[in-house]
Amino acid sequence: MLAIRCCSLASAEVEVQPHSMISWGVDPLSKELELYGKEAEDQSSKVDKLVAEGADEYDIKKQKQGLSEATQESSMYKEASDALQKAKLALP
Repeated sequence: MLAIRCCSLASAEVEVQPHSMISWGVDPLSKELELYGKEAEDQSSKVDKLVAEGADEYDIKKQKQGLSEATQESSMYKEASDALQKAKLALP
């Protein structure tokens, strides 16, 4: 089995297995994905509310821009999370 030796703590070597390194990446990405998905939903409801209230065109445009960014970030994190999940499953 492949073990990567990294940093020494009080002169004791610590071995990190590759699957644990990938696991460290999956959990934070999953949380980020959830947060960006929630942010996209919140932005969507804000845009709908502004349109229904007949708000200023500029305000609606800026909120739509924020929605677009949140959606884009959410999709990037989803792709990264999916790639890490596949890598995690491929390890022994």
